[in-house]
Amino acid sequence: MNLVYIDNKRPITDSLIIAETFGKEHKNVLRDIESLECSEEFSRLNFEQSVYTNDRGREYPKYLI
Repeated sequence: MNLVYIDNKRPITDSLIIAETFGKEHKNVLRDIESLECSEEFSRLNFEQSVYTNDRGREYPKYLI
């Protein structure tokens, strides 16, 4: 798996890849992203909320970074 991929001509990663790469639970990566102390503008430009579908067809939140 690549840590960074191209989406709409921009290099990105996502919170699922971060969790897997660093051996963390995804829920903790989400918590840490949501608790970052940065400006609203920085957050809006660098952390885009999205969803993914698991193996059972359920949707869950993730961030595109």
